[in-house]
Amino acid sequence: MLLNTEMHAAIGSLEALQKAAGEALEGIVHTFWDQVSFENKARKSLPQDDRSANPDHNKPTKLSLQIKRRDNHVYVNWVTQDSRYKKRTQGDRNQPYKTYITKGAKAEGYSDASLIKHMSGWERELVLDTEARLKHARSVMKGVTAMISNLKKLQEQGSNLKID
Repeated sequence: MLLNTEMHAAIGSLEALQKAAGEALEGIVHTFWDQVSFENKARKSLPQDDRSANPDHNKPTKLSLQIKRRDNHVYVNWVTQDSRYKKRTQGDRNQPYKTYITKGAKAEGYSDASLIKHMSGWERELVLDTEARLKHARSVMKGVTAMISNLKKLQEQGSNLKID
C-alpha cells in the first residue's frame, strides 16, 4: 500500500512538471510571435526607398509556430505560411495555407538548414535562438512524459504486488 501511495504522489509531481514544461513551451511561442509581429510592423513602416535597397532583408516572415495540445502534452511545430488563403465555407475568416517543415525521424528539434531555407535575412538569429529553446523544452517534455507513462504501468502491475 505504501508503495502505491508513493507512486501516486510521484505521478502527481511529474504531471505538475509536465504542465509547467507545456506552459514554458507556450511562453516561448508567444514571445516569438510578439517579436515577429513587432518586427513585421517596423519593417512595413520603413520608407519605400529603404525597403528596396535590400529586398530580402525587409520581407515579412513566412515562418510561424503552431501549437497543438493533446491530452497533457503540447506539440510545437514550425510551419511556413503562404500568401494564398483557403476559403472557408462556414465562418467569416479565411486562413493562410500552411506547410509543415519536416523535423526528421525521431528528432527532438529542427535542423538549422531546414529552417534557414524558409526564413528572411533579418530573422535568422531570432528563429535559431527560439528553436534552441524549444528543443530543450521538447526534450524535458518528452522525458517527463516517458517517466509518467512508466510509473503508471508500474502502478498497474504493482496493484497486485505486496511488498512488506
